[in-house]
Amino acid sequence: MKSAVETLSPTRAKMTVEVPAEDLKPSFDAAYKAIAKQVNIPGFRKGKVPPAVIDRQVGRGAVVDQDDVRRIAGWGPETAGSVEIPFKPGRVVLQDFTGVPCVVDLAAMRDAMTELGGDPNRINPLVPADLVIDHSVQVDRFGDTSAFADNVAIEYDRNGERYTLLRWAQQAFSNFRVVPPGTGIVHQVNLEYLAPVVDARDFDGESIAFPDTLV
Repeated sequence: MKSAVETLSPTRAKMTVEVPAEDLKPSFDAAYKAIAKQVNIPGFRKGKVPPAVIDRQVGRGAVVDQDDVRRIAGWGPETAGSVEIPFKPGRVVLQDFTGVPCVVDLAAMRDAMTELGGDPNRINPLVPADLVIDHSVQVDRFGDTSAFADNVAIEYDRNGERYTLLRWAQQAFSNFRVVPPGTGIVHQVNLEYLAPVVDARDFDGESIAFPDTLV
């Protein structure tokens, strides 16, 4: 037995997708596969869109349901803003003024987990996060060939306690890296060093490539 589900094709024409009744249960994989077989999604062959492409964005279980999958498959400019779709970026880029408080929060969560008798190592960023130290750098020396090296040395001395915390965080947390001062501004570092353009990760034992997304 099949049920008709109305959606939109990439050309914005309405179309009917035949979804087997057994696939109407609240299952991400079943709903998505049923739609992917009949709806063309730009960038992928028909019926060949890996579930992990959406799975990496919104997660599994209660976070996403069949309606969310249908909204993604039938999205169009005329519906922009009318519905919400759960979204989780592929990675996060932080600068030092906002990133250090995040590290402090993660450390506090680990302390709380320890007090509750849990495993503090389970507390980690959910998506890869890079912290670029650039906003705190000051110019104390200029006009000579040693100015850059001197300013970086002064920066480490001036903010030694902060960098001790960040060094610990980079070693303690999974999915977390720190770019040291003197490397460049956060936007430059992101474009030239951090952005993979096309990311590749393993999901349930399967290697999946997908476009880079970040906040």
